[in-house]
Amino acid sequence: MFAVSATASSGLAVTFGSQTPSVCTVSGSSVSIVSAGSCIVAANQAGNANYSAAPQVTQTIVVNQAGQTIVFGSVPASIAVGGTASVTASGGASGNPVVLGSATPSICSVSGGTVTGVAAGTCIVTANQSGNANYANASQATRSIQVTSTQDQGSATVAAPPLSEFGLFFMAICLMGAGLLTGRSRSGFQFKGNGSKRTQKCLDAT
Repeated sequence: MFAVSATASSGLAVTFGSQTPSVCTVSGSSVSIVSAGSCIVAANQAGNANYSAAPQVTQTIVVNQAGQTIVFGSVPASIAVGGTASVTASGGASGNPVVLGSATPSICSVSGGTVTGVAAGTCIVTANQSGNANYANASQATRSIQVTSTQDQGSATVAAPPLSEFGLFFMAICLMGAGLLTGRSRSGFQFKGNGSKRTQKCLDAT
């Protein structure tokens, strides 16, 4: 809402009205915006016994579309390849939905509000909202999510006592059979995953 003013050479009061009520309305000297478009405010002065009515004067005011802003909700910092995460975003007053997508389809895909890691790299999630007669399209918003490779199972070391050649051979066969052997260092055997109990059993058996 904003105010307008005008004066007449007669000094008599000027009244205001709107010629475009679908765009703006006028009450007294206050103008209220209804929608985007051209608002035409008319000023009239009726005159009196000494002054004739003044010619109507109009003023056109351009009412631009209002802007919209997209705001992301909580976005995870990273997901694993093959993993998923939920992403949300809210938009402006047009009432149109915020549409999420992927600017990096080789790294991640987006369906609705679900992001899926495709390959290791930086996933860029986009958010767009269209406008209408009164609201402009929102500027695209983006967020980045790191997609990481599936983590290795890891390795651990179990201290091994000095073994004879036969003991080493038996130990290697035992670990290979369990699918745990990856190598041997001075401090012990390198095994994969959560295989410490099985490895200890192999050591106990030598």
